Amino acid sequence: MSRAEFDDLAEVTEALYQAELARVQDILRDETRLRQDLARLSAHHQANRALPQADLDGLRRIGADVLWHGWVGRNRVRLQEELARVLVRKAGALRKLRAGFGKAEAVRQLRAETREADTRARLAHESAILTRLALLRDRSGSG
Repeated sequence: MSRAEFDDLAEVTEALYQAELARVQDILRDETRLRQDLARLSAHHQANRALPQADLDGLRRIGADVLWHGWVGRNRVRLQEELARVLVRKAGALRKLRAGFGKAEAVRQLRAETREADTRARLAHESAILTRLALLRDRSGSG
């Protein structure tokens, strides 16, 4: 494979890797948002439970406490289900990201090895030319 082909391959694999990385970052943002929403919901629930009983008597009489606990429960379930879906997406995206990284790294390594081989070949060629020139100089100087 030529150097230009390796360069093109490296560009494509790097672009694919960066696209996978962007997907993972989006999923991580979703995960963080959901975890924060769950934490906020728990904090509100704890704050409500910490209210003095006298403050809750009126709410209990009209059934608002039952409605509140039902709302908290439904929202917690909804957020946990959504978080579970995000975690499944995250697992798949991380698998793809690892594969993309492996491919990009392999191409980087092959590209570096190709450049090193090209450099060694160029240096060997230049050395051979210098050796021939030295031999020609010695022949012309001795004759």
